[in-house]
Order: sequence, then structure tokens, then C-alpha cells
Amino acid sequence: PEHPMQGKTTTTCSLLFLLMLTCSAAFVCVPSAIARAGQAPTSLRRPVRVTMALSAKKKSKAGPTAKALKKRTGAVTVSFEVLKAESSEITDVELELLSMRLRKMGVASLWTSDLDTLLTVCKEQKSAKGDFPGPCAIVFNGDLSEALAAVAAGASAVVVAASEVEVGETVAQAGAEVIWNIDSAEQVDVLAGSGASGPFLVDAKEQDVRSALSKDAVVVSALDSMQPDQAEMELCRELVASGCKSIMLRNAIVGDEEDLQYSRFVLDKLKDKSSSNFRITGMTGSTNGHFGTGSFGAQEEAGIVWKRLGGEGLGPDVAATAAVVGKSNMRAWAAK
Repeated sequence: PEHPMQGKTTTTCSLLFLLMLTCSAAFVCVPSAIARAGQAPTSLRRPVRVTMALSAKKKSKAGPTAKALKKRTGAVTVSFEVLKAESSEITDVELELLSMRLRKMGVASLWTSDLDTLLTVCKEQKSAKGDFPGPCAIVFNGDLSEALAAVAAGASAVVVAASEVEVGETVAQAGAEVIWNIDSAEQVDVLAGSGASGPFLVDAKEQDVRSALSKDAVVVSALDSMQPDQAEMELCRELVASGCKSIMLRNAIVGDEEDLQYSRFVLDKLKDKSSSNFRITGMTGSTNGHFGTGSFGAQEEAGIVWKRLGGEGLGPDVAATAAVVGKSNMRAWAAK
């Protein structure tokens, strides 16, 4: 015989099943409707949106050039602009030798606005891959119409004006890092809105611009080299005291006999070595031997007038002798 509750149980189960379906539909639809109204509480929003928001806030990783300009150790880095003077008779072979010497001296990066110079320096620096110290970063700071050609020639980074965001994107797509040249605090906000994270190039005298940048940003302070009475050295000390970690000296390397002397002078002053003497390494043999070591005595800044400025300079020293011998051997090797 049929149980008296059998029909009621079936009906009850059916009602419960329909109720569950109704609740499920409401659970799915209600948050969507609330979200469309712009009132969705955080707890009801889809977790995918939260993940995307967090991903958008992630900082882009620093490239090789940025790492070269700002050391994790906090040490101050020094870079030089290479711009051959019209009167310079330096050959490509001599420029390659100079590039090698600057790398061994501990220069962080070399900057140039000349494509021919960039090509020569890039070629030499690439030859040091796998060596210690390794290749210096090469930065192109010339006409932006030549930016892609510079990247193709081997530039690791290109200086781009803050107003040329689209050019910066093109350079980045070509595989080079972008160093944004900024000259006002307003440009900092514009670049931040576009997602640019640096490095940044700022004139050394623009304290307000540097202050507008994050302390974590890679900021290169640029100033003119060989100023009267070594004014650039005093400014460099002020920059370092204010927390600056990267300095670039314009027109420091011009293809004359004072290139190495001045570079060593600056590095000796800014690198804060424990000794006032700076060890040097030169070249001997016809290819890649070493000239040995010597010391570049610390020079008093007061009274020094560089030959470029019409003075007597530092006079002959071990570094200059090493450079002359190195050039002679390099020429002999190239002639072969």
C-alpha cells in the first residue's frame, strides 16, 4: 500500500529544489545589478578585478642601464659625455682604447649625441662582455630623429624629452631603455600619469625638480665639466650631500690629452676612495697585456687651470704616460 506521506514528500522536495534555483539566480544577478548601479560592495565584486588593479600598480623592473646608474649598494655613480671637439684628431682606434680605459676606471655609463662615436664606443664595450668590469651602459642623448638608429647601433638607453611620450614608447618597443629629460615639476606629474617610471635626467641646479621625484627613482643629475675654479666639483659635493646617487658630466671627453686626466681627477674626488692615490691599469704588448700599476697623486683643486681653459693643466703624470704608450701599441696592433 502507498505510504500516506509519499506524495507530500515528493512535493516538498520539488519545492525545495525550485527554491534553491531561485536563490542561486538571485545570488548571481543581484551583485551584477548592484555593480551596474555603481554600488557594489567590495565583498561582492569579482576577484578578477582586484587582481587586475593590483597588477596595474606593480612597478616595472629596472633595466641594465638603470641598475648601472643607481647601485643597490648606494654608491655614487659617475658618467661622462663623449663629444669629440672639432679640433680633435682622435682616431677610432684611439677612441676604442679610451673607451676601454674609462670602463676599467669604473665609469657607470658613457653618453654621446654623435652616432659615429656611439657606434665605435658600443663596438668596444661589447667586446668586454664576460669580462670584469663588464661593458658600460651607452646612452644616446642626440637628435630624436636618430633615436632608432642609435638603438640599432647598440645604445642601451635613449634620452627623451618629457613632452615626447610617444617617442619614448617607440624607443622602448625597439628594445632600449628610456631616460626622461625633465626640467619642471609639472613634467613629473605628466610622466607619472603616463606610467613612466624613469630613469630621469635633471639639470643639477634644478633642486625643485629633483625634490618632486620619488626617493626610489633613478635620477641622474647633469652638469657641465671643467668649470672655472672647479665649480663643478663643489656642486657635485652638494649633490651627493643632498642624496644624489648618479652624476653625469657634460662634454667631459672631447678627444684631447686631458680626457683621462680629468676623468681620473673626477672619479678620485667623487668615488671617496680610502686612499688619495688611485690605482691605474694600462696596456702593454701589442694586444691585451697590462702596463702595470701606478698612482695618480691627489691634486689640490685650488689653482688647477685645465689646458682646455687656457691653463697648464695637471702636467705629465703616470696616467698620461700610460695613455701615450697604450696608443702607440694600439696603433701598431691596428697596422697589422
